[in-house]
Amino acid sequence: HNPIRQDIKKVKEAKQVPKNQGALIDLEKGGLGYLRKFTYGDIPFNYGCIPRTWENPNVVDTMMEKGSDLKGDGDPIDVVELSRSSLAVGSVSQVRVLGVIGLIDEGEADWKVLACDYDDPTIKRLSDVSPARVKQIVEWFRNYKTTDGKPKNDFAFGAGVQDEAFAMHVLQNGSDHYKQLKASKGAKTPYWIPTLESNTN
Repeated sequence: HNPIRQDIKKVKEAKQVPKNQGALIDLEKGGLGYLRKFTYGDIPFNYGCIPRTWENPNVVDTMMEKGSDLKGDGDPIDVVELSRSSLAVGSVSQVRVLGVIGLIDEGEADWKVLACDYDDPTIKRLSDVSPARVKQIVEWFRNYKTTDGKPKNDFAFGAGVQDEAFAMHVLQNGSDHYKQLKASKGAKTPYWIPTLESNTN
């Protein structure tokens, strides 16, 4: 089943970190499996990922700016969910895709899809999100590693938000890369790929 539904712009999001909470939300690079704690401060949005997507670290991300040679960060595509309330860790939600920000994180392409709860009556399109809210999100991602002694992150497209149609193309690319990874069963990668056996009884 393809999670990318362009007809209604609805996708599923797995929640990692609730709004206004700090948390262990990622693994350290290098394959050691250590959880990484972000120390910059509470996250001012719900933060998760789109299941069955993958930012391929082995190929140049053609959705980034023309002339870029950036490759994916090896993770699912991240989602910034803009509901007013915090959502539970581990929850899966249906969200409306609004747009996408092209973060360049330590030299890797790291897309951040902006989304909201699909049934949220206050946000139906990107223009319903205030410029101040967008700036808050951009500045958080620009600076969130500086408290660990790392430089500020950069952005593609001048830190501008690309529209819903562009975001859906990014998600479709991520879905295609995930399918390729799954078909390879993780060959020549550090990834464990789960397989589902059909019930023949």
